[in-house]
Amino acid sequence: MATVVKPAMQPMVPRIAPREDLNPFRIAQIQFDMAAEFLKLDPGLRQVLRTRKEFWKFRCRPRWTTGS
Repeated sequence: MATVVKPAMQPMVPRIAPREDLNPFRIAQIQFDMAAEFLKLDPGLRQVLRTRKEFWKFRCRPRWTTGS
């Protein structure tokens, strides 16, 4: 008579998901790389367009009139 061997139970090891990169600038760079690949851009042009040169931030406060 054949003996049935049950496989040994493996201990449950919690799997930790890799940390997701939620940096908006990094996400934009990845999206740009995908678009540049699709458009088959020249590597030199791709590098120039990929890097940020300046950042301007404006704040405009509206001036409300009372109508009088």
